[in-house]
Amino acid sequence: MFTLLFFQPAGSPAIALEDLTDGLAAIPGLALDGRTGAAYRPGTWSDAATGARCILDLGTPPLEEDSMHPPRSYAGWMPVPLVVSIPLAGPHWFCVEALRVAEAVMTRFPEVSALDTEDIIADESAEPGPFAWDRLRAIASWERQRAARCDALGNVPRMHRRSSVAMWRYRRERRLGRERHPGSLWPDAMVLSDVSDRSALSAAFFRDSTKPIAIPPVDLLIVARGGEPGGRPAAEVRAAAGGGIPAGFAQASLVQPSAGLDAYLAQASPLPTSAFSALGDEDWTD
Repeated sequence: MFTLLFFQPAGSPAIALEDLTDGLAAIPGLALDGRTGAAYRPGTWSDAATGARCILDLGTPPLEEDSMHPPRSYAGWMPVPLVVSIPLAGPHWFCVEALRVAEAVMTRFPEVSALDTEDIIADESAEPGPFAWDRLRAIASWERQRAARCDALGNVPRMHRRSSVAMWRYRRERRLGRERHPGSLWPDAMVLSDVSDRSALSAAFFRDSTKPIAIPPVDLLIVARGGEPGGRPAAEVRAAAGGGIPAGFAQASLVQPSAGLDAYLAQASPLPTSAFSALGDEDWTD
């Protein structure tokens, strides 16, 4: 896990647990378990659109005191009873999205600083401890830690960064696209592993060529020929449909049913589904 601790200046009024609870409750997608007012409440945050998530610990966990690993302390700072943990898995934009939780806390409580437990010194001349928040630095640290984890696991499927970013945008903006173009299908964007080389490919289902569809900016479309599903390059399908019209959202292309598309689908030889395996959102990297 990529772990963020929170601190406030020593000597300042301690932030009440109730105030922290209220601040967290205002963050969309965040849910705390346990009883209101309890000394410790675990929680989770998730983004329904992108699939990003993180884990929270609010308060003091009910654990025995560990004299070998005492709580971290830094001169001039006192801890805030909150920890945000981001999984070291999935695309880089999972981290980007999850950092919004930490930034929401620091916006609500401007005196609070977040500290990455693997990056505790601002520069060579500084003492260990919190320093000015730098989102890009935090993302870079997460990526280094994720890379180390992937190296340890070995053979983690990797997606090209451009394809990954395109899928991120599609997931974020698909709801807006549906609202603007409700007459078109907006399929889910998923990830497949090419079993031949373990690369990760973005993909979507193209189930019904008789209906308008917003083709996502993915690598593959899963189409059917003679009732048998298989994969074809999305760019190829889009070209057969005349290129489509930009949807204005999510980098999707609006495609209408056409004789050219039907002819292509009738003649195409899709790659068999056995050439791919489905991946969960945290089973690949970019």
